[in-house]
Amino acid sequence: MTEKWGVRMYAAPFGLSASKEHTRQVRDKVIKKFKAGLGYKNISQSLNIPWSTVQAIIQKWKEYGTTVNLPRRGRPPKLTGRIRTVLIRKAAKRPMVTLNELGESVPRTTISRALHKVGLYGRVARTKPLLKENHTMRPKWKVLAKM
Repeated sequence: MTEKWGVRMYAAPFGLSASKEHTRQVRDKVIKKFKAGLGYKNISQSLNIPWSTVQAIIQKWKEYGTTVNLPRRGRPPKLTGRIRTVLIRKAAKRPMVTLNELGESVPRTTISRALHKVGLYGRVARTKPLLKENHTMRPKWKVLAKM
């Protein structure tokens, strides 16, 4: 937490942005009220959103003629949220499965990275020796010997 100009500011957690997008309906309401002749301040008070957000929505509408979300910059992720959860579920259910068996069309490193983020690592399970008759008899013998 930092304090700037007497206002407490909280940093967003890692991986989350500090701002969120408004729904399409809210953005359409802003444009509808703007076309009706209301000012930025009146629109922001009636919809309970910041004045700067109203300004940004109207500016985007004037420039592009739409209120839909435009495609973002950068390479789109290989794994969507749903595919990632399916991979994690499969890996947790069958610990001995290989990365190649998990993903057919996705590189191994991508799958490995997704599993590492949730704490699943590729470690070899320790082999547990099978008990023989001598092993099962020992605890009984030990108890009898102490008497």
